[in-house]
Amino acid sequence: MAFVGSIIRAGFPSNVRLIFLAGYLSLIGGCSVSPAPDSFPHKPQLRSAIIDLVSQLPASDAQDSERINAAIVRWGPAGIREISKMLLPPGVGDDTKFRLALSGLAKYVTRAGAEAERVLFANAITAVLESESETEVQSFLIRQLQFAGKGESVAALGKYVLAERLAGPAVQALLIIGSPESEAELLQALPHAEGQNRVAVIQALGELRSAASAQQLLQDTESKDPNIHMAALYAVANMGDPSAGEALARAMGETRGNQRANAASFYLLFARRLSETGHVDQCIEICRSLLENQGAGHPVHVRTAALGTLVSVLAEDALPDLLAATDSNDDELIAAALELAHRISGEAATQRWIEKMEMASPAVRARIMDMLGRRGDGTALPAVLAALKDEDQAVRLASIQAAARLGGNDALPSILEVLKSSGRPDEINAVKEVLIRYKGEQVLSSIAESLSEGYSQAQVALLEILAARHAKEHLDEVFSLTNSDDPSVRLAAIRALEYLAGEDDLTGMVELLLHAEEGPEKSVVQRIIVAVAKNSSAPE
Repeated sequence: MAFVGSIIRAGFPSNVRLIFLAGYLSLIGGCSVSPAPDSFPHKPQLRSAIIDLVSQLPASDAQDSERINAAIVRWGPAGIREISKMLLPPGVGDDTKFRLALSGLAKYVTRAGAEAERVLFANAITAVLESESETEVQSFLIRQLQFAGKGESVAALGKYVLAERLAGPAVQALLIIGSPESEAELLQALPHAEGQNRVAVIQALGELRSAASAQQLLQDTESKDPNIHMAALYAVANMGDPSAGEALARAMGETRGNQRANAASFYLLFARRLSETGHVDQCIEICRSLLENQGAGHPVHVRTAALGTLVSVLAEDALPDLLAATDSNDDELIAAALELAHRISGEAATQRWIEKMEMASPAVRARIMDMLGRRGDGTALPAVLAALKDEDQAVRLASIQAAARLGGNDALPSILEVLKSSGRPDEINAVKEVLIRYKGEQVLSSIAESLSEGYSQAQVALLEILAARHAKEHLDEVFSLTNSDDPSVRLAAIRALEYLAGEDDLTGMVELLLHAEEGPEKSVVQRIIVAVAKNSSAPE
């Protein structure tokens, strides 16, 4: 302990004290790996120990990975430097394990409660970076600072912002750190950056929403270099500075193709940023300008996003915008409007949609009907039930689903009436689908009461529903239809007995067998009798 006290009282820098203490604790704890900083006389031992640890990578599991990383950290900056010395330029040799060691360590030191280890790692990597001359190795080291670097790494990273092949990773690291010091380094580099380096710096300043760079970046929106031009447009849009509106609007008229689509996306981003900073009226004006004049050629994803922004900003006051969007010729915009309709609740809004439905084309009426059903507002039920008799089949099909959702048992009579009065397969199948999903016994009783009415296709569908629901309490009604004059109804009734009949019904089944038509009817009855008999208490 006297040794520990002398180290703490000595005038060594904090990182050096940390190394000495780590080494001392490792030795007294019986650890197999001892720290060996450069000032220690056992570099061969350090290198051997590091190589041994790195050779164990990749780790077999998370626990093994933590063990290896912890052992490397105990060697302090010297261990990290030894690993870094093993990094090689592409094509020179295989340094995979050493790269794996450093990238794993970069993540390991960022865990909670490991700030001292993170700083130790970042400082060690920074020192190696400044002494390294191979560009690709430098790039790899900078990427480790993207994970583990913070304020202590900013100044060193700033030195590479203008470097030809290192600007990208250096700018990205400064952006991830995201401190005022990072912004200052980027601002300092901006006047001198050119080409792709300038693009990277502009994009980073835009991500940081650097107000100090706004005027310079507005000038860059006029650049003849298309990459700088588009990067600057994005940057000023993301900042949300109201003074950028004119440049962004002008860009949409001057660009073509993908650049025009990107300019429109930037203009919408600008609108959202304006709403966040209290410039709501300007945001609304931009969104509505993007929705107007479909011939202007704005991408549909931009127009749908503009519609969503209006709903986010205006809430129920955006309802007129949603209603107007359903007049579009663009299916995606209509679909977006009807999806957004769910975010404006209340009976008043529901009534506006009903009024819109009455004036819309059949295709749009069907889509509004579907939306009303999913909306869940029961005040729409009368309009939905009326639409069950609409002259357009698509509307009728949509109203079947909507009626079931909104009306439940109250809508059953109307839905069954569709089944009884329609001979159209699509409508019969639609009714069948919703009735199978109905819960409770009332639907089964209503179906049983309706069995003897309507088209044969409807009777077949009702029989299939009772079979699917195993409605044994309605066996008598099903049995009665085994005498139907219609062969399809008769066969459907017999097939339903397979799910409904039991041991007590064997006598009736044998009687049915004697009168069944040759072919499928007799075959099905025979199969049912055999199955019931096998499960009987007296199979013989």
